[in-house]
Amino acid sequence: MRLQFLIFLVFTQCCVAMAQQTVSGRVLSAETNQPLGGATITVKATGNSAQTDATGIYKVEATAEDKLVITNVGYIAREVKSKEASIILLAIDSKSLHEVVV
Repeated sequence: MRLQFLIFLVFTQCCVAMAQQTVSGRVLSAETNQPLGGATITVKATGNSAQTDATGIYKVEATAEDKLVITNVGYIAREVKSKEASIILLAIDSKSLHEVVV
């Protein structure tokens, strides 16, 4: 019985590992089409996260059906499916810009 459980456990872990893949894409400003460096991409189901580099490119481990939450200071957060996340456009959050103190 214990051996059967161990075999089942190993098999299920292999299946889960195979379902994960590296999802990559680019985050741009919707207004200017300029890359957004420092944006955070979080996999909603697992909490895995990554940040974009200076050219707006990111890579994160997720399944094709996972939802990604993309946030950046001064922009409206977006949620997209990972399989549709090759290019993500973020709109400026004009409300948050009024709250900035210099």
